[in-house]
Amino acid sequence: SVVDKAERGAAEQYLVQSFLAAPCATVDASIGVAVAAGPAGIAASTMLKRMIIDNWRASSANAPPAEKSALVTSFASRVMQAELPAPVLRQLGVGFGVVASCEYAAGLFEQTTIDHLIAASAQREVRWQRVHALTLLHHFLKSGASRRGQAGAFEPVFAGFAPQAVAAMEECLGASDQMWDETVFVLAAKCALRCCAVGRFDTAVVLRCVDICNTLMAGDTSTERAHVSMNRVGKIVTRGIAKHCSALAASGIGESFAGAVLPLLCNATMPPAGRYPGKFVSRALATLQTVLTLTVSDEFLTAAVGGFFGDEAVVRQLIGNLVSCFLCDADVDMDDWRRDPERCVVAAELDEDGDDETHCAQQAWLAMLLVGGDDVARPAWSILSDLFASGSEEATIGALHALGVAYDYLAAGQEAHFREFLRARLMPLITGAQGCSLKLLRRAVWVTGMWCFTVTDAAERHVVQSALANLVASHSDTVIVLTAIRSIENYVTDDNFTPEELPQTFGSVLERVGAVLPTLNDPDSVKLVVALLSSLMSKAGAAVMSLDAVVQLLGPVLKQYVQRAVDDDDRSIGACVMELTQALAQATAQCTDAPAAWAALLDVAMFVTNPEHTVSLMAASEAWELLFALPRCTPSAAAAHVAADARRLLAFAVESAARDFEDLPTAMRAAAAVVFLLRSAGEATAADAELALSAVQHLLTSADNEQLLEALACIVEASAALLSPDALATLFRCAVDGASRLKSEGASALAFNAVCAMFARCAQLQPALWASLDGGLIAGLLDALVEGHDEMTDEYQARAIVNAAVAAV
Repeated sequence: SVVDKAERGAAEQYLVQSFLAAPCATVDASIGVAVAAGPAGIAASTMLKRMIIDNWRASSANAPPAEKSALVTSFASRVMQAELPAPVLRQLGVGFGVVASCEYAAGLFEQTTIDHLIAASAQREVRWQRVHALTLLHHFLKSGASRRGQAGAFEPVFAGFAPQAVAAMEECLGASDQMWDETVFVLAAKCALRCCAVGRFDTAVVLRCVDICNTLMAGDTSTERAHVSMNRVGKIVTRGIAKHCSALAASGIGESFAGAVLPLLCNATMPPAGRYPGKFVSRALATLQTVLTLTVSDEFLTAAVGGFFGDEAVVRQLIGNLVSCFLCDADVDMDDWRRDPERCVVAAELDEDGDDETHCAQQAWLAMLLVGGDDVARPAWSILSDLFASGSEEATIGALHALGVAYDYLAAGQEAHFREFLRARLMPLITGAQGCSLKLLRRAVWVTGMWCFTVTDAAERHVVQSALANLVASHSDTVIVLTAIRSIENYVTDDNFTPEELPQTFGSVLERVGAVLPTLNDPDSVKLVVALLSSLMSKAGAAVMSLDAVVQLLGPVLKQYVQRAVDDDDRSIGACVMELTQALAQATAQCTDAPAAWAALLDVAMFVTNPEHTVSLMAASEAWELLFALPRCTPSAAAAHVAADARRLLAFAVESAARDFEDLPTAMRAAAAVVFLLRSAGEATAADAELALSAVQHLLTSADNEQLLEALACIVEASAALLSPDALATLFRCAVDGASRLKSEGASALAFNAVCAMFARCAQLQPALWASLDGGLIAGLLDALVEGHDEMTDEYQARAIVNAAVAAV
């Protein structure tokens, strides 16, 4: 309760030291302060909880067992002596849970303390005592359930307390609205959840909870009380079933599973949408997905689910509910659409992670198709066709959504069916021949891309691509434009793609892409557009687009996202930088204007790889690859125009040799590539060679990485011919010393041979250097050649080693 921060800090430090020296005594004294009235109680309980969580397990290891056992009993009894403020009770409950679960698992106190709390949680005369007891039990069970490998020690408590916790819930639910006690109900439900989700599967308890759910679902579900109750009870059922799916066969649940549990999970999808709480529905759908997925390997579940879904009426009703209630994009708000259109594009995709109703409905729908096969696919097509024909826009959107996410399951044998649907229903929406809302147009464009593989005729693909291209070029809505780009990319990456299917007006698509890309803020949207450009470069290249223009377009965007990656550690931004860098490298390798490529890329890539700028390792790695690619893909005729930039890159790569990082081999290969480029154009000087070889001489004193040493050998090959005789002799001696070090350290044959290739190159240029080699190194060279001949992958290096061995002998 001390106000002064310095004094409070000193008090906390004192308490921690006291706790580490005498944990039981400190906890006992702190409880005494915490249960006292006033602000000191809140401060003490908060600090006590923190100390216990951080230090109890380690600091109490040497405390006498009798002392710890007495502390648990004292802790519980003192919390139960008088009514405490809710914040104090909550903090003390957490602390008690940690202490009691640790010592209970170790067998250091009797069951009596827990039995007293269970008894107190059942009495109705003094409410605060019941709340206190349930709070302590809840945190004890929660902490016990989280103890890896020791949860089995708590089985007697789980088994004994579960029926009583459910009885307390039933008692609360049976009370009138005036007597409704939400605190007691929620605490009892939390205790029951721990018992059912961690302890052995208790068939009777779970079925009682199923009955409670059915009763609640049949009543008024619009009240806050109903929402709280359904969420809590539903969580017990779904978590218990999901946790113990593999043990259901031995649980004795038998016919009750198909007769009671599965209907409950399916009934949670009953229309209208919003009838039941969102969390209740999501958990039911997620559990249904788990059950369906496990039928592949569980005979009991296979029989139960097979019998339940053997009724086609049940299957049709469930599919209809999923599609019409949860896949119709009812959660898409048009204000959000206009305010943040990029998020609406990403939301349209199939997301494998999520816990909202839409996501869980998608996964349950796919699990039905996975398990049911033709028995589900057949009625599914019929149901979707009925929804399309209903005239309801929501129903149509839901059907398109279901069709799009399930392309992998519904396509078999239905390709012609979809192509007819594409011509008759989707193309009129996409071309504007049939007016529709933006929501419906988005789904129509999206599902056209998802089913691209079914359209195999080149002429028909041309028609679709033309319609999508027209949307990209002319539509004013960002969501529609980006969704159309995504669908075009699907067609381009499809195995059936040919450049001829692109319309003659495709240039207007690239112009729109160039206008849209710099305005995008979401990394996922940028990746979507970059994916199209990368796919076009791979599949069509310069036949459909100017690669010089792609370089000029992507360079500034990469620079923008690099700056964001430095300021923001969001992984999606780092991934975006990586994909932009890959696309730039791809474009650079094919572009014709080498000086423009250097100007656009060098500054950005050097910024990414600068150690002072913190970007993701993936992004930095791709940037180094780009710096390696730049000189290699630059025509020698253009070398004179980029010589100044090339020397900047050479200096930067050599400077990076002073630090140890994952992409150092690539940095050294970039240095070698620059020297090769300058030599090819007659621009290389002795100063360039000496600068590059300074990195070699620095790294040869300690390097043993095969890739790095091979990269250094490339630098030597590129630079040695430019050196003076004295500099060549110095490099020779440095390489010989490096080879001797590697031989004595037992390095790999590849590492040793890479260094031998360096002094072999020097001696090739100045044969007199061979005379300084000692016999031991010659023998080591021959041994390494024999040991490593199977590993040699570079023909030039292999020849250099052979020549070195022959010349040395």
